Amino acid sequence: MKSKIYLLSFFLVVFCSCVTEIDSTKHGLKYSDFENKLKPDMTYNSIVAIFGVPLKDIGSGIHIYVYQLADSSEIWIGYSDKILYARHMDENGQIINTIIGDKGYSLTYDYFKANLKPDMTYNSIVTKFGTPLKDIGSGIHIYVYQLTDSSEIWIGYSDKILYARHMDKNGQIIENLI
Repeated sequence: MKSKIYLLSFFLVVFCSCVTEIDSTKHGLKYSDFENKLKPDMTYNSIVAIFGVPLKDIGSGIHIYVYQLADSSEIWIGYSDKILYARHMDENGQIINTIIGDKGYSLTYDYFKANLKPDMTYNSIVTKFGTPLKDIGSGIHIYVYQLTDSSEIWIGYSDKILYARHMDKNGQIIENLI
């Protein structure tokens, strides 16, 4: 009987050691881990199996899984039923690198000026420009898109576009687009 208990205990210990979740905050993750291992076709379960459980999910409409890196920067993974994008972010929420892009074009002022129309819905905005980097609104949505030159486009939105502004790095208006 004792040998059966020891054998059962052995298998229980082996099983438990194989299924423990990885805590991403204690994992010592680096940018290179994500750059080398993150693939666009990964499922949530495969992401967790490699990188651990995300520190938090800051998404609204889609999941945005946040992983804290050892150097205090973060990886943000935009996810719905697949990875939409993966970005390396600094402590101020600015993009350092794009690991997986959510569009096949660069976000520039000229691209917004040519393609942003006052009658666009949220879905048509996302289709044309990708998922906003963040929503800083209170009372209305203010969707923020970071451009390749580090300036931003802010789109004030309720059930329609209220305004669109080109903003500098200090949050000052460069130009009103709408």
